[in-house]
Amino acid sequence: MKVLFTVVLCVISLGLRAQDCKVVMVSINKTYSGDCKKGLAQGTGSASGIDKYEGEFRKGWPHGKGSYYWKDGTIYEGEWKNGKKHGKGKLFLHNIKKDSLVEGIWEKDKYVGKVKIRPFKINQSYSIQRSAVNRWGDGNSVSIKFMKNGGENSSIQNLRLSGSSGTEMSGLNRFGFVNVTFPLTIRIAYRSGASMNVSSGSMDCVFDCTINNPGKWEIILTN
Repeated sequence: MKVLFTVVLCVISLGLRAQDCKVVMVSINKTYSGDCKKGLAQGTGSASGIDKYEGEFRKGWPHGKGSYYWKDGTIYEGEWKNGKKHGKGKLFLHNIKKDSLVEGIWEKDKYVGKVKIRPFKINQSYSIQRSAVNRWGDGNSVSIKFMKNGGENSSIQNLRLSGSSGTEMSGLNRFGFVNVTFPLTIRIAYRSGASMNVSSGSMDCVFDCTINNPGKWEIILTN
């Protein structure tokens, strides 16, 4: 009997905690389960009412990443800010005849356009004076050229190449990858003799980039 009484008290206590945790958005404020802070939904949780939301909350509002389910079947999956669609996301519009998808960027609940993908992105560049990533035409290859003091860099040592796809080029003074699939991430690590404006010695160099658009590309690294 004592054990049963304890269990009942725990259930009542948990129920009171859930009721004390408030969701501010009216359309989903009937029931809530999840993290709380100072009486408001904060952290990860699930709320429902007329509609339903699952994801991150802040100060009682959907905030962060989450999915919202409208009663008509429409679904939004993406980023939120203070209860509004804000950031990257996908909106699945439900229609009896044909469903559709809107994907891109939202600002304060308004769709502002598609996500812009950069042609390439440099992830890391260490001990390299200048770098250039150029597209010369259609294709599926990336060549790499090493320069120093206005000419070809002949002091390259311990060259290590890695790519997320493709076949590494082989041959005299030919570096890069062919038959690649984009987006392609390439990491180049090597040791190079110092340039003219450095008194002596050599340096360890690292270059890492991601190329998103298909084509025939050339990477030029200058030390």
